[in-house]
Amino acid sequence: RMRSLAFLTLFFLTPFFISLPLHGTTVLPLDLSEMTRQAGKIFVGRTVGVEPFLDEGGLPSTYLRFQVLTGLKGIGEEKGVFIKIYGVEATSRFRIGSDYLLFLYPESSLGFTSPVGAGQGLFENFDTKMIQQVERLVHEVR
Repeated sequence: RMRSLAFLTLFFLTPFFISLPLHGTTVLPLDLSEMTRQAGKIFVGRTVGVEPFLDEGGLPSTYLRFQVLTGLKGIGEEKGVFIKIYGVEATSRFRIGSDYLLFLYPESSLGFTSPVGAGQGLFENFDTKMIQQVERLVHEVR
């Protein structure tokens, strides 16, 4: 009787305990307007460099280098952008020669940035219409 009670308790509580960490990883979807508001830099860029390394503090990092095709926010007249992303996962996410529309958070005090919304601010599939929509949003947010 005691073993079956323990089994039933374990059977019914296991899904609860397994799902606990998942609550902390839920990401709320952001629309273009919210991504535009949160971004420090927005641009269309072609990946020209991907270099994993340990930064000066010994943190695993990736330097990404982009040729700016269209600067939309926080870019000015720059023709190239270097960004530092925490971790080395970016080495598989960004391909040399591929174009991306990026919404990046402002740099942290350690020089790191990342796409807005836990990766939602990284677009591989975009068109002129979407870029024009972002241009309008940038002007509205100012």
